[in-house]
Amino acid sequence: MVKVAKFGGSSLSCASGFENVKEIIRSDADRKIIVVSALGKRHSSDAKITDLLINVCFCAKNGTNYKKEEDEIKSRYIETARSLGVRLNESADFSFLKDVSRLSCAYVVSRGEYLSAKIAAEYFGCSFVDAADVVRFDSNGNVDYTVSEKLFSQKVSGYPLVIPGFYGAFPNGEIKLFARGGGDVTGAVLARLVKADLYENWTDVPGVMKADPKIVPDAEVIPYLSYEQLRLLSSSGAGVMQEDAILPVKKAGISINVRGVKTPFCAGTVVSSQRKSAEKGVYGITGKRGVSVIRTVKHSDARRETALADIMRVLEKHGVRIEIVRAGEDAVTVIAAPSERRAEAVVDELRRLPVFFGVFYRDDLSLVTALGAGAKDVSSILNALEEKNVSVRFIDTSPSGERFTVAVDVSDYERALRAAYGAV
Repeated sequence: MVKVAKFGGSSLSCASGFENVKEIIRSDADRKIIVVSALGKRHSSDAKITDLLINVCFCAKNGTNYKKEEDEIKSRYIETARSLGVRLNESADFSFLKDVSRLSCAYVVSRGEYLSAKIAAEYFGCSFVDAADVVRFDSNGNVDYTVSEKLFSQKVSGYPLVIPGFYGAFPNGEIKLFARGGGDVTGAVLARLVKADLYENWTDVPGVMKADPKIVPDAEVIPYLSYEQLRLLSSSGAGVMQEDAILPVKKAGISINVRGVKTPFCAGTVVSSQRKSAEKGVYGITGKRGVSVIRTVKHSDARRETALADIMRVLEKHGVRIEIVRAGEDAVTVIAAPSERRAEAVVDELRRLPVFFGVFYRDDLSLVTALGAGAKDVSSILNALEEKNVSVRFIDTSPSGERFTVAVDVSDYERALRAAYGAV
């Protein structure tokens, strides 16, 4: 049996995290491929190594000094390695920081995962395999599974092994990053390459939670989900697993087991093609803070199709990430992703188009979403929000009926999430 186990930065923020992960790996000999992320935050005011490396790239591009970031990156890795009895080749391992301007930002940022994997491989007693040698992208930036599978068979002679997440390489060897959180994707890609029996995704919570435990402390673990349900949770704001990591294992029919490093004895959440039939009703309450809302009203003599086409053209031009689009007879409402500041440029352009006589914009709302809500659940949620004096600014139900979303003021977000959870 072959299991691929991915551990995120929060699990590997310091030496004690590596020690904990080592015990998890040792407890099951089937965990043969270990995927690791860059060092994460040790505490709330700490910095992630990936963020420090991005800052280094920014400083190098702008010709400003990055000595502070460089020193922190070095000290974090050197301190972690020494605490574990691992020796780093400091002159070689940190040589990329000497002249960052000569290197691609992707290469520089990938060094976080690379260094974590080097430390992990030695400390865990595993072989080290560079992701750039086995995860190959084609010229369009998509994973080339045929070439990657061939490279993997050539480079890997035995298990267990450690591979850095988050990146791979183009045919010319140039490093390419997955989207942020791409360590999850690396694990899924490798699971598909080796036809693994299970893909384990280890996080800092016991599994996929029915709501954010930082807001709802008594939130329960969801024991079973389908691939589609996990995708909906991820796209709606649940931060447990990167959405793009689901498709590779879904295509290969490989189950996912989301588990917690702090509670390794718990079964976590099992994700497969079918959710157990006994599990009905609302399976998740999630949300997103700080979305932007654009509402347009067309002139009465303008065609609805023309107005909608103009909006979509402008959105596409500015590359705005869209959460929801709903079109009525005279009005179209667009909810853009959190931190989507490009929405302001969209509004400016839409206001110059003759088809609209009104374009309204606000960026102080948040979304609360219930997955699997029926009519009775929707009624209960709306009643609970009213009882908690939460003003609902917008209501949307997906065409399938699987997703029910309300927009509330940012200041009401946590209160609304708790009310919705309590109502179902």
